[in-house]
Amino acid sequence: MKRFLQWLLAPIRMTWLQPFYEKLYLFTIYAMNYGGGSFTDDSGEKNVIQYVARKTADQPEPVVVFDVGANVGSYARMVLNGLGNRAMIHCFEPSQATYQTLKTNVPEPNVKKHNLGLSDQAGELALYTDAAQSGMTSVYQRDLQHINVSFAQNEVAVFSTVDEFSAAQNIRQIDLLKIDVEGHELAVLKGARQMIDEQRIRFIQFEFGGTSIDSRTYFRDFWRLLSPNYTLYRIVGNGLRRIDAYSEFLEIFVTVNFLAERK
Repeated sequence: MKRFLQWLLAPIRMTWLQPFYEKLYLFTIYAMNYGGGSFTDDSGEKNVIQYVARKTADQPEPVVVFDVGANVGSYARMVLNGLGNRAMIHCFEPSQATYQTLKTNVPEPNVKKHNLGLSDQAGELALYTDAAQSGMTSVYQRDLQHINVSFAQNEVAVFSTVDEFSAAQNIRQIDLLKIDVEGHELAVLKGARQMIDEQRIRFIQFEFGGTSIDSRTYFRDFWRLLSPNYTLYRIVGNGLRRIDAYSEFLEIFVTVNFLAERK
């Protein structure tokens, strides 16, 4: 059978067809929303918030949202638009200057702003950036020479963990844990291991892409950590695409967001 497939495919593996396949590949991954995860308005995240809103419609308590990597507040504003006063949002932004802008942009009392990052352990970490209040600020000094971007600026920031912060604030359940921290997403999840194991986080949204190259993180790492307790989806333009099994074909390092829903 294998030899038959090799014979069947041989004519279409010709060198002269490769430029066509490369363009077709790019078209296909963009159609799958790879590359669209960086732009909040077009990433499909609004639909996720609507999905969470429907799933929590009968919940008498506030919908607790952790916005990890809040930047200047665009995602928090989207949550407010989708959930209104039902939401209790905790925004985590470790960069001092960006945090000041965040406070101005989302002054609502049900949005708690914390000049704090989240990781797998508490302490201090360097933050590297290409520009003031950049959305690409990361704990990794990213190598983006191929697009002429340099992460020469840095500051020291304070970090905690989801588990420690939740215990200190007496937060029993997180309804939506959104993580957009430029490659440090897996570390944030490791710092939430107790709450994950105790099934006290209902939805987890995380970004995966080029920043994962710098942190040496694979989608397999997320799958192994989350799939025992969660159903995973790729977030697309108008909804969710369920992922039923791990495959190396999921290791596409172009930015997209995923949603994990507690089973």
